[in-house]
Amino acid sequence: MPATIEADKQLTATPQSKEHAPTPVPRRDSTSRLAYSPPVADEDARLFSGEKTQKDASPHPANSTAARPSGAPLPVQRQAGTIDRALFPSMLASALRLDQYFDVKGYRAFLDRIFADAGSPSDPVEVMLLEQLVLAHLRAGQLQAQAGMAEGLEAVRLYNAAAARLLAEFRKTALALKSYREAPARRDRAGAETPPPQRGPSAPLDSLVG
Repeated sequence: MPATIEADKQLTATPQSKEHAPTPVPRRDSTSRLAYSPPVADEDARLFSGEKTQKDASPHPANSTAARPSGAPLPVQRQAGTIDRALFPSMLASALRLDQYFDVKGYRAFLDRIFADAGSPSDPVEVMLLEQLVLAHLRAGQLQAQAGMAEGLEAVRLYNAAAARLLAEFRKTALALKSYREAPARRDRAGAETPPPQRGPSAPLDSLVG
């Protein structure tokens, strides 16, 4: 019996070679998934080798036509028409930050109504001055509303001061529009009242030479 125990101890203490070493069984965590991580050397080689894996590779080449817009750009005349009809209403909505209540079509209809009430001007300068008046009018009213909802005397003072300056610019623009509209009539009246210059008798050529 003691000999058997001594033999078992010797067998247990004998080191095993690498060829006969048992293959380690991967341990499982509480979620029954293999707790395995790649070796550090293999991970560094994969990251710094400069080769992209199939997951990281782009499905389309850089110069693929799939990334290009399918439709051709709009013609120049159509772009100009869009700028004329939609650009300022969209900027008006962005400036007032009321696009959650009114869309570009609503602002466009409002501007068309203002132009109709102003005599449907065809002069582009008159149209731009009217647009500036509309923007200044609405923005000044918004600043007054923000002053009423502001907390603190300093904030109220700043909003009211900005609204007052904008109202002053509104009045200047209105006077500029009035003066611009009256300028052609003044030129016509000045041309009708001023007689054409009278040409006197021409002097003899000899008197000019001699």
